Amino acid sequence: MLRGVVPWIVMMGVVMMGVSSTAYAGDPYRCDAVFVGPVQGCSLSGEWVGTADGRSEGAAKKLATARLGAAIQAGADLQVMRTAGTMGALGAEPNQRTCVEAALGKVRLSCFKEPALAESQICFADLADESCYGGLALDYVGTAWKMSEKGRSEICAAVDSWLTDRGASREDRAACQVTCARESLVRCVPR
Repeated sequence: MLRGVVPWIVMMGVVMMGVSSTAYAGDPYRCDAVFVGPVQGCSLSGEWVGTADGRSEGAAKKLATARLGAAIQAGADLQVMRTAGTMGALGAEPNQRTCVEAALGKVRLSCFKEPALAESQICFADLADESCYGGLALDYVGTAWKMSEKGRSEICAAVDSWLTDRGASREDRAACQVTCARESLVRCVPR
């Protein structure tokens, strides 16, 4: 059964709220969770990356892994959508159920302390793919790690809204959600 086009956006918001409410003292971290496929149980190919900033290394790792899992699930869902009614669906549907677990079993995490993320900055979230998003970059002002996470969580919702307003098909919206999960950028600069 196909999941919705953007259910992972809601999941990321819930994870983000949990991360931002924990007690903390120290420098924030940035983590990248990386999966290179395909692997047994997940036919998605190429490099898939989930990046996250958090007030601690543990929080950033958890959020990066969750973000990567959501992107992989969106990719597996898109495979099912694209192969519906074809012989390819025979492989895509089981893959949809196993892909996240298989991919996260092979994930590589790298994290580094980023003291500048504790500073108040101006952050911009955008997607460069003009076929998926032609709106303005979203901007946020505040503690950099919090604002960058807010931008990462909200840019893909803005992409879906922009596409919906233009009458994009469900498959095009799903493809752009995968693109957004993989390619959206958040940049922060000092105020």
